[in-house]
Amino acid sequence: MRSRVKTGIALLLTAIMLFPVYWMINVSLTKDTDMRHDPPHLFPVHGTLEGYSAVLHQQIPYLGTSFLVGLGTVALTLVISAPAGYSLAKLRPRGGGLLSFVLLMAQMIPGIIMAMGFYAIYLRLGVLNSAAGLVLADSTIAVPFGVLIFTAFMSGLPSELLLLAVHRNHRRRGVATALMDWLDGTLRMAGIVSVQVEVRATNAVAQAFYAKLGYRRAKAMPHYYQGIEDAWMLVKELRPADA
Repeated sequence: MRSRVKTGIALLLTAIMLFPVYWMINVSLTKDTDMRHDPPHLFPVHGTLEGYSAVLHQQIPYLGTSFLVGLGTVALTLVISAPAGYSLAKLRPRGGGLLSFVLLMAQMIPGIIMAMGFYAIYLRLGVLNSAAGLVLADSTIAVPFGVLIFTAFMSGLPSELLLLAVHRNHRRRGVATALMDWLDGTLRMAGIVSVQVEVRATNAVAQAFYAKLGYRRAKAMPHYYQGIEDAWMLVKELRPADA
């Protein structure tokens, strides 16, 4: 009985939240002569598609312009924000924290202030009332926010080195050990506390090499390579750079 009451309350609250959407659709299907009917029709009694037809015939050019500007803004924002977010999240350049703070502060700048600056610049460049100008202006507002979003997203992605190998002519010269030492130091500087590698279960030489560097077996991975060959996941805990 209690579950039915909860379900009923949930359905009622959902209906209340969705009612404005329903009413918008209802009004869009209502004739102009019935718009001021008192009381209003809860259902489109004499429904019509005249409103949608008028929009399609009169607004298509404007909708096309909006679509073009929106698509261009998204594309330009992604091209700039994605690499910048990756750099701040994974490469952690010097001053990255300050840059993130500046990007956050940029969200507080009133749009009208930026519009005044854009007008003066666009007037000199001759790009007023153009799609390219709108794309550039909208991207200027969207890029700082996009960088913050991508930084937060990519910070949660695991860092991964896809392949590390030494040419057969240069093996047994300490090259692999030097590479791994460099990698450990870089990871420590980036604040990463552990690193994992996958090695074939049949590759005893590689397993011995990683064991010498402090890696331990963490998990067996059946059929890891091409769905056929098993592998071991090896894990090494890293000490902080200043430890």
